Formats: sequence, C-alpha cells, structure tokens
Amino acid sequence: MKLGKLFSVSLEKPRLFNFKLTSTIYSFNWIYNGKNLYLILDYNPPTVAKVSEKDKELNATIYSLKNIITQSEAAEKIEKVLGFNEKIEEFYNKIKDDPLLKYVPIKLKGARLRSVDLWTGLVIAVCQQNASFKQGWRMLYNLYKKTGKVLQVEDHYVIALPRPKELVKLDARLLAECKLGYRSQTLIEAAKFFLENSLEEKLPRESPISAEKILREIKGVGQYSARLTLVLSMRYYELPPIDRWTARIAQEAYKLPSATVKTVERVLKEKWGRWAALGVFFLTVVLDAVPLSEALMRLKENDLKPSFSTEDLTPLNLWSKMT
Repeated sequence: MKLGKLFSVSLEKPRLFNFKLTSTIYSFNWIYNGKNLYLILDYNPPTVAKVSEKDKELNATIYSLKNIITQSEAAEKIEKVLGFNEKIEEFYNKIKDDPLLKYVPIKLKGARLRSVDLWTGLVIAVCQQNASFKQGWRMLYNLYKKTGKVLQVEDHYVIALPRPKELVKLDARLLAECKLGYRSQTLIEAAKFFLENSLEEKLPRESPISAEKILREIKGVGQYSARLTLVLSMRYYELPPIDRWTARIAQEAYKLPSATVKTVERVLKEKWGRWAALGVFFLTVVLDAVPLSEALMRLKENDLKPSFSTEDLTPLNLWSKMT
C-alpha cells in the first residue's frame, strides 16, 4: 500500500534529547534505517511520519492515504511518541549514583523511550513472556514479517502489525509459522478483549492501577505483561514490570534478602521514584539484555555500559542485525 506525501513539519528538539539513540533502541529496520525514523501515527487511514534530524530541529514528512490530519496534530503525536515532555533531568538525578543505572546519563544521555500504541505495546509484552530477549524479539519479528501490512513511503517499506480485528481473522497456520507457542492463543484472547471492551478508548482514562487490573482480565496476561504494556504505550512508570531477570539483578545489586516481586518493587520505587518502570527499561539496555547468568557476572565486574559495537544481538542493534 503506497502512501502519498501530505506535508512536512519542523519540531524543535527539547534539551537532553538524542535522536539517534531514541530511534535506535528496540527498533527494527523498517522503523529506523540508520538515518530516518518511521512512526505510524494512525492506522485508519494508515499515516506515517518520516522523521530526520537537522541541527536543533527534527523534520517530519507525513504520508497517508487521505489528508485528514493537520500539521499540529501530527507534531503533537510525534512529540508524544518521542517523549518530548518528559523531565528526563529528574530521572537522571535519581540514578546518577545508582549501582545499576549510573551510566545511563553518560552513555545513553538524551535517549528517550519511544512509545507505541496500546495494542502494539500489548503484542510486544506478550512476545516477551517467559522468553529471552532474542527469543521474544524473534517472535515479534516473525509476527511483523508474516502477518503485517506493508506501507510504502517513497522507497522505504514500513510494516504495521495486524490490528485486533485483523488478528482474530488470521489463519491459525499463519500464526503457528510465527513460532509464538502458547502466546498465539494469548494474542487471540487479547484481540477479542480489545474489541469487546474498546480498550484503546477506555484505558487512557484509567489510573495506572486500574489500567493494570483491566489488562489482567485478559486470559494469559499477568502483572508483568500488563505493566510492560502500560510502560511502552502510555508511559506509566509508577508500576515497574518485574520478571525473574530484573528481580535477581536488583537483589544482587541492592543486597536484598529476597527476589520477590513485592520486595524488588518496593526497593525500585525507593531508588528510582516515579521513574521506576523507565529504570527497568534502561536496565535492559545498559546490560544489552543478556541472559541472567551473564548479566550477574557483568554486575559483579561493574560492566554496566551498553555495547555499541558487538556481534551479539542487543536492544541497540536490532535495527541493523535483524533483517
């Protein structure tokens, strides 16, 4: 599906904003190609922003099938996705001496979490269930490649995940080819729940705690998946998504008596305040999302700087290595 050019808009970058890092982290090559960042601003009609950097500004060119989005609406959506309004300095002050995140303000200075829509956030979270970084992102990659809709922007191709209405109609054999295992059924249950409860309209009006409870009504979605969804889609940082990987690393770093979710959550909130979930997000980046045994060894050796040049797959090189 080829999209037509509508208009261009310039956005002034906020202080402490690194376009390349923000674009790179957890991207596939149809999202970021080393120069341009491609953001899906809407699905009906499909609308994509091609964003590039020039001096102190970002230039965004908008493409769609219909001219129904205004320049101000497009700029607002892009700024929201890129976290322009987040007071990242406050987060940095919280973690500047932290044993786990002290290198974030140095090595990842200006990097922001790039948010996604609620449905995409849930799909990502489900793919991370009981899976390593490589396993989870390979499943997500398969899902995009085998079931996604291709949107052409000039000579670049952007892939959009199937929306809930489309996913429930997919052939079961096609989902099986994505090698999601039991997660295929979880996604089907999630899609049905989305449609029956109009979640994309309802959830943004809820508090983080209420939103988590609603998502956990979906069969197969627990606390970790619900919270990760809210972090990625709505920037709800108050409720950190804690899995075994995060819990054991936190236990070791802070010398905790146990690695229970309750204990670790309390400590992370004490250490990182209202930025606790963003801290978990960046923890995966500074440790290159390596397996737990390797992460614990790196912690012991104080090796908490992300790898910018490595042959291994990391959150920073997904876009260039997973093709």
